[in-house]
Amino acid sequence: MIRSFVFSSVIIFLFSISLFAQGRRPPWPAVPVSAVVDGKVLKGVEVILIDKAPMISLQTVRHVFGGRIQWKRVSRRVIYFSEGRSAEFGLDLSSAVVCGKSVSLSPAVRAWGNEVYLPTSFIATPEFQSLVASLVQWNADRKSLTVDPAPEVASPRFYSYPLRSKVTIDIGPHVDYRVLALRNETLTIRLYGGRAREWEKISIQDGAIVSIEVDPSARTTDLIITLSTGTTEPEIYLDGSPRAVIIEVSKGEGATVKKQPVIKKNDPKKVVTTVPKVATPAVLTAPPIPQPRPDIDAPFLALSPLRTIVIDPGHGGKDVGAVGPNGTLEKDVNLQIGLALAKLLNSEGRFKVILTRNNDSFLTLQERSSIANKAKADLFISLHCNAGLSRDAKGFEVYFLSENASDDTAAAVARRENAVVEMEGVSGKVRQELEGLLWSLARNEHMNDSSAIAGLIDQQVAKRMSMTKRGVKQAGFYVLRGTSMPAILVESGFITHPKEEGLLRSSRFHRKLVDALYAGLLEYEKKRIQDRLAKTSAGGN
Repeated sequence: MIRSFVFSSVIIFLFSISLFAQGRRPPWPAVPVSAVVDGKVLKGVEVILIDKAPMISLQTVRHVFGGRIQWKRVSRRVIYFSEGRSAEFGLDLSSAVVCGKSVSLSPAVRAWGNEVYLPTSFIATPEFQSLVASLVQWNADRKSLTVDPAPEVASPRFYSYPLRSKVTIDIGPHVDYRVLALRNETLTIRLYGGRAREWEKISIQDGAIVSIEVDPSARTTDLIITLSTGTTEPEIYLDGSPRAVIIEVSKGEGATVKKQPVIKKNDPKKVVTTVPKVATPAVLTAPPIPQPRPDIDAPFLALSPLRTIVIDPGHGGKDVGAVGPNGTLEKDVNLQIGLALAKLLNSEGRFKVILTRNNDSFLTLQERSSIANKAKADLFISLHCNAGLSRDAKGFEVYFLSENASDDTAAAVARRENAVVEMEGVSGKVRQELEGLLWSLARNEHMNDSSAIAGLIDQQVAKRMSMTKRGVKQAGFYVLRGTSMPAILVESGFITHPKEEGLLRSSRFHRKLVDALYAGLLEYEKKRIQDRLAKTSAGGN
């Protein structure tokens, strides 16, 4: 009887505290968070500092990731449901059960009224990211949260080589595929167990593939590829690094499309490319399995003008670059895009890829160009984000070196990017001498190649991305003046534009951008190879 009375008293006491706390803000300080979800800025996100430890409320988790919350008050537990999966938390406990797996929490779960608070470190764990099917990046120092939903069927990526084209569709672990038909030069593949984010149709027109259409339904997605006349039978296989369906189409000479595609059932060994955490510059190690086909590509790629590529993520360290309205730092975006581009180029297995920096370090402009010169690079790519005096300024643009700027806007961009010289402690007189010396190092023969590369990249960005096209421009960038090879400077988007600031923080945007950059480089490579073959043929005659 006494035991029952004590238990009832405890329940009444806890219920009274809950009623008292309801409708009142928690007694801990709140800190606003710069949140970007799927490339869009999300307002109203904050963390609570409990004993100086950042904690995020379960209601905020639902606000960011969706889902629903269920209380079990008697057992003092709460369950969060997302996409058919669940995580269960116990009040004041230092562990949770996520999708049936126990996960440690530090600090422990806290509660105030009807609200439950979790350590912010938890949302960056692989277990939570699997629960919400999203890539989550949390920067505790800057109170920055970036969320990129990971669809079961990603948007297709495509690349055009001298004699073939390749389409890659990243898929989830439970997605399978089947070739439905190949009729009248139209290949239809159905992906089971996964749905693409949206319908899309991409025009390619590269001599092997005319277009790619992605048509999602309830639990399947149809991939419809229209082939060019004269191509050979497509080869279809499943890759495992990451898991993806790959379709390769060769540009046959007078060949006709066969009625049945070649389906490879092999799953190649997983290749993991890591970026070494060492001092700059960082040279990436090529993977053991190269992407180019030795039986098709080797004779032509031997004539490639691109062997060593230096990627220069602009700014870094004490030089933060431009700052977005929601606190996004240009130096961080440049590094993320640079790492993504380096990983993509390195996966080909035929480039020597060098990063001028692979961490938050400061380099002078001269040090950046010196890295490229010492490596005897064939191409130098400097990555930046644009900034405008007006919040309405937006779009993508790419530059190559010229003593005279193409317009006043280009001149202003060059002045902004060159302003880092003030941090390098170079006096005015020495700077003038340096400018003259650096300009003399910029050889005119590289300017034509730089212009061509910039133009082809601009075309690919316009084809693949829905961004305002600002075109190819030229200006006197110090970082380009010091290089003795073709060199371009990419302004990925305007970090000062509220919408583009969100995109610049999105890994999905990064992937589309680096795909477009690489596609532009492949186009340049193809044209140079064709030019060399034409000269060889003419000389032979």
